[in-house]
Amino acid sequence: AISDDGNVFAAGEPGTEGLYTGVSSAGCVHVLEWSEEQSDWVMRGGGPENGIWCGSDLNDRCGDAGGISLGDNGNILAFSCSGHGEGRIKMFEYNLTSSSWLPLGTPVQGHITDGRLGYSRSPEGAWGNAISLSKDGRTLAAGSLTA
Repeated sequence: AISDDGNVFAAGEPGTEGLYTGVSSAGCVHVLEWSEEQSDWVMRGGGPENGIWCGSDLNDRCGDAGGISLGDNGNILAFSCSGHGEGRIKMFEYNLTSSSWLPLGTPVQGHITDGRLGYSRSPEGAWGNAISLSKDGRTLAAGSLTA
């Protein structure tokens, strides 16, 4: 996912094998921004995540394909953890004053039998195979291949 001006992007690595959490296929999402000062991409945000979020459970697969979205200004992030039970979507808002990411509401949990929020490789359900935020980041859409 990339911001409207191209200065902020989010990328996932859903198959991460313990690189950050020690949990197999927990997956991680990274948010970076372009630094004019450093002429390079740098991690965006401080706080406990420091611009990196990782799943906590085996096969969470956070950041799977189609499961990351940014609001147009790059200050609101949504991503799915498609392998977490029926799936869940987490949202965060970047606070310009503190230069840190803050949770935006509680994670959206899937409630579909044999389905998943966020991208799913499962043939049954596949709820939320893609997510998208509105321009202002205040409306989230989650799609399904089979519903």
